[in-house]
Amino acid sequence: MSTMVIVCEGCGARFRMNHALFLDAKGARIRCRKCGGHIEVRHPEASPDAPDAAPAGEPDAAAELDSSREEHATEMAPLKQRLRASSRRGPSMPTIFLLVVPGILLLAGSAFFFRDTKPAQELLRKFFPPSGSGNTASAVEKPTYEIRDMESSYAKASIGGNLFVIRGRVANVGKGPSRGIRVQATLLDKDNQALVNSTVFAANLVDNTMLRHANRTLIEGFLSLRYGERGVNRDIPAGNSLPFMVVFFDPPGKIKHFAVKALDAE
Repeated sequence: MSTMVIVCEGCGARFRMNHALFLDAKGARIRCRKCGGHIEVRHPEASPDAPDAAPAGEPDAAAELDSSREEHATEMAPLKQRLRASSRRGPSMPTIFLLVVPGILLLAGSAFFFRDTKPAQELLRKFFPPSGSGNTASAVEKPTYEIRDMESSYAKASIGGNLFVIRGRVANVGKGPSRGIRVQATLLDKDNQALVNSTVFAANLVDNTMLRHANRTLIEGFLSLRYGERGVNRDIPAGNSLPFMVVFFDPPGKIKHFAVKALDAE
């Protein structure tokens, strides 16, 4: 049985039509089952003296189509239908890339351009505070020092000259360890004006024999040892204390008071 494919010009639907439906006519008028419009079909093998169309009394040829073989050709749909279908789909990945990436680059460029300006730095600190800021519990605790058991005395050196000696202990009373302690002593007059000062490191002590017989250079060098005797002036835990000793050579005669304070060794 010979068939042919016909296409509705209104909706683009495709059908297969049996040549027998022409009933010896040159053509037929078919109703489209998709849109209800009519399709004018010419018989491809019609003889010249056959009638132009199927008789008016014949049943509608569309009723004789084989619906099980009906096909819809998307490629034959009107251009407007294709455009509507395309507009319903989301933007393609290349389109998203072209739209988003320049925006990201623009923002990044602005950040680098303004990063060194004061308003930008303040804004960054507001939203991205430095590590540890606003969280004192996580901050490293600094050591705090306290001077204890302090005493002073005069001595006479056998090589000549007078000495003023201050002895005591310095304690780490903070919550964190200390990496080292140095002690600064200042001699004051009656008006609390500084006369002279000297700085030493804790844990350095000079015995009386060395104090009387050693020269100034040797004594001052010994008291300036950074880590003290046996290297104990480092990593001092909270609650621990170290001895200290400060020696003034030929102090002025106006001494009325003295002040001592402890500092970090570094």
